[in-house]
Amino acid sequence: METNPPVDTLFYSPIRAAIWQNDTNTGRFFTVTFTRRYREGDAWKDSASFNESDLPMLAKAALDAHSRIQLRKVPTPTND
Repeated sequence: METNPPVDTLFYSPIRAAIWQNDTNTGRFFTVTFTRRYREGDAWKDSASFNESDLPMLAKAALDAHSRIQLRKVPTPTND
């Protein structure tokens, strides 16, 4: 099964917010996944757990993701 990439991604080190667009027969909706990047040895890993010090950047990522989603919901003018 092929997975579509996120329609937008925000990075606020070490926080990443991925915005996903979901088109269904009842309409379009968006979801957001938040991850924290960290290094373990030579490899980068993701975690869905956040440290207290990550919370300000997590909050900013959530607010900015919401703004980006709202921009995607604005109807675009059509050429009539």
